[in-house]
Amino acid sequence: MRRQNSECRSEHESWRLDLEQWQREIRAAELLPFKIERALPATGRVMEEHRNAINDLDRLLCEHEERLKRVAAASESEISDDLVGEHRQQQHYHLNVRDVHRNLGLRHHKAIAEIRRLGALLGESFK
Repeated sequence: MRRQNSECRSEHESWRLDLEQWQREIRAAELLPFKIERALPATGRVMEEHRNAINDLDRLLCEHEERLKRVAAASESEISDDLVGEHRQQQHYHLNVRDVHRNLGLRHHKAIAEIRRLGALLGESFK
């Protein structure tokens, strides 16, 4: 009987340690809404900057196409080195914006999925 009592006390102490750990984790988790609240405006700014980059890219592409049309209309057989360089810059800028878009999308989808998962978990955890 003493051995069983000792095992029970040991288990009770283990439970207390678990509860202390869980309480520390809850206190840390209580800070998450504030961290999320602070992160959302920064994320919105990043998205707005990306929108501006897309708009700039589109505007630069339209301007480049206009210059190409003028060259074609002038029946010039050779495209100037400047126009070729501009075209390469356009391609480089386009690829950079594509990478930013892909990475932004991946982070966004991952974050939203985690928020939804957490919301669902919290909705179920205390039923």
